[in-house]
Amino acid sequence: MCLRLWFRATRFHMVISGSSPIFVATAFAYYTHHVFNWMLFLLTWLAMTAVLVSTDLLNDYYDHLLGADDLNPVTTPFSGGSRVIQEGLIPKKTIFRVSIALLVFASIIGLYLNFIFDGITILLLGLVGFFLVFFYTAPPIKLCYRGFGEIAQAIGYGPVMLIGAYFVQTQVITPAIVFLSIPFTFIGLIVGLILSIPDYEADKTAKKNNLVIIIGKKRTIILYGSMLFLIFLSNTLLLYTKIIPIWCSIIFVTVPLAVLSVRNAMKHLNDVTLFLRTSKLTLLIAALHNYLFIIGLVISNI
Repeated sequence: MCLRLWFRATRFHMVISGSSPIFVATAFAYYTHHVFNWMLFLLTWLAMTAVLVSTDLLNDYYDHLLGADDLNPVTTPFSGGSRVIQEGLIPKKTIFRVSIALLVFASIIGLYLNFIFDGITILLLGLVGFFLVFFYTAPPIKLCYRGFGEIAQAIGYGPVMLIGAYFVQTQVITPAIVFLSIPFTFIGLIVGLILSIPDYEADKTAKKNNLVIIIGKKRTIILYGSMLFLIFLSNTLLLYTKIIPIWCSIIFVTVPLAVLSVRNAMKHLNDVTLFLRTSKLTLLIAALHNYLFIIGLVISNI
């Protein structure tokens, strides 16, 4: 099997952006404690990247078994699954085995990090992460089939990733890193919400009762807009309390993109092709927010 096929199966272009909270937490650790360990950072990034890839593969595998992706007639680069199983390009058993191997790989790194540090903080965060990843779609819990998928994604993207990466560098958990995780939690939520909307009909037929199915598409857009507002509000409070440096205010250049994204979502809610613009804008907002955040932290240390 060619490497390009696995890049498609894992949606690696999204995984790279999805791991950006690791970079944010590491930069924030240097900002607050002036510590940076290359080896620990690399191990953390490798473990989290393996977890993110495993999440996508497991989601494809179980959505195939439960019929959600097979019932979806329209797919986009960001939703509807990678389709490698449906097109017979990679056997479903191979997808499952690779996903489990990646989780084992990440677990080995996590256990090593837990061993070299005092306490069981890494172990506890790892157990939370494993639960969120494996039972996101896996029976019997099936979080994303019971309205908890987007919440699980938000928790993993925000507190688990940021606090975990910060602890690896500093060996402490401070109120500052907890507060910092708030806007990133909202980012994880808006990405999960928006990427589920194009799959609405298929998910409804397959009884994949995610938040979009439960509250409806129109209310989802209202929630989406509210979460965008809370992202910028929480960042404003972080700046006001001086938890983050003034240089991080560059993230507010994404406000016009947020307004444009909400307007497009409201206008083209039922048109999958035109709604794709909102999906792209949401991912762009998330990426720019995170990388501009990193730039702000780095500049403040120069």
